Order: sequence, then C-alpha cells, then structure tokens
Amino acid sequence: MDQLFNVLTSIDESLKRIANALEHGHHSPQNFSISSTTPVTEADVNDIKEHLTSREINQIESILFKKIVQVYFDEELERIRTNRNKKASRRVSVNLGTTLEEFFSEYLSLPNIRVVREKDGLIVFYNENGAFATLKCLTDLGFCRAQKFYEVIDHFVTLSNNKYEVAPENIFIIVTSLRNGIDKTYVEELLNKPISSNLDFLNNSKLVKEFINLYRDGVPLPDAHDKVYFLAADLHPNVVANELLSEEMDNEEIFNQIESYQWLSSLDQLINLIKQRA
Repeated sequence: MDQLFNVLTSIDESLKRIANALEHGHHSPQNFSISSTTPVTEADVNDIKEHLTSREINQIESILFKKIVQVYFDEELERIRTNRNKKASRRVSVNLGTTLEEFFSEYLSLPNIRVVREKDGLIVFYNENGAFATLKCLTDLGFCRAQKFYEVIDHFVTLSNNKYEVAPENIFIIVTSLRNGIDKTYVEELLNKPISSNLDFLNNSKLVKEFINLYRDGVPLPDAHDKVYFLAADLHPNVVANELLSEEMDNEEIFNQIESYQWLSSLDQLINLIKQRA
C-alpha cells in the first residue's frame, strides 16, 4: 500500500513537475517569446488561440489534443504574466478536467447523459440511474511508467467501484502522450528487442503500436484493448504549448502536425462504447 500511495502522490504532483521539466527557459512578464528579439504579440496569441479552437478538421482526436494543448498554453501565458517559474499544477488539473467534461458532453450528445469532472479527478458519466462509467485521463506516464501503470489503474478501479459503484468493464483510461513516460529497459523487455533510444522508439510507429498492444495485455481491466486509449507517441501537449510561444518553431507547421497526426487510438470507438453503456 505504501508503494501505491507513493505512486498516486507522484501522479498528483506530476503536472507540476512535468511543467517544470519541460520549460524552455525563463520568460520576462512583458514578453511572451523565449527570445527577446522576436516578441510574440497579443495578435499572435489570439491567432494561436483561434487555431486551437478551430473545427475545420474532422478527427476528434486532433480536436481533443488541441483542447488539451490550449489548457497548457493558457497556463503558460498566466505563468508569464505572473512571473512565476512553474505552471500551477492544480489549476492545470482542474482545467483539464473541465475540458474533458465539455468534450465528452458535446460528443456523446445524448439528453440522458451527464458528464461530471469529480473532485477526485475522475470523469464520471451519469444517466437517470446514477453513475454508469468513469474515465481517467493521464497527460503522460511520467510518474507511473512501466508496471506502475497497472497499479494506478487498479486504484482507479477500486475508486470507481467503491465510490461510484461502477464495474471494471465500464472504466476507461486515456493516455495523451507516451513522451516523458518511456522506461527504455521495460520497453525492450516487453518487445523482446533492443531500442537505440527513447526518441527513436517514439518515432517508430510500428514498434510503438506493438508496444501499446503488449502493454494493454497487462492492464487489470476486462477487454483492456477497448478500455485503454493512447493518443500520441512523440507529441506532448505541454511541449506543444511551449513551442507555440517560441520562435524556434513555425506555428503553422505545429498545427499541421497535430491535424495530420496518425493517432494511436480511435476516440470514436471510445465514445460509442460509452454510449452503449448508457
């Protein structure tokens, strides 16, 4: 139990640590750019936000990913405005939950379904009879990588059952990104083959798909391949948010990458399964 408590405590703090680890340097409060030679103007910020909310794409995976990027982007603007060193992890967590609540409310679009981000961090789906499904979204596996991922899911299963009386077959997990959550030794053991580096692995779609299929096999949920959804391998929403405020990357190129990305899972499948449970 002590080990599980430590894992869960780490997850609760993960957004704060991830934000700190992924920072690209310090910004002045008057300048949105990493480089003082090319400041990002208010017009630039508005243009980025417009792109983040654009619905010209059909892939709902891209839409959700951009919504999550926007949470980190807005928090980075707030960090700069208040001249803090780190993003506020609690506010990021709450805003991510609200984003997921709004996203699933829109795409489930059934009058008898209510989607609520509860204080324990779970997204809970209710119908007229009460809670019927739960979902947990992890930005990455930074503090529950390798087999610790299974322990964390066990915790969500227990919480969902004890607090909401939701059975394991109605519990779902989304992992936004594999970046910042790869244990090289564990990946090699699971694949039974060497990988040259984490980066090379994340950019090898064949190996990534093989890994997540094997990874799902160990998940303590029935029909785990229908319960656990990985979105991106190398693309991380916090990194993207920081890149959008940097002159080092072309923003149009960043958005093109998101909108043409080959996502690892289908959220249409997830939404259809939740509808069936209702």
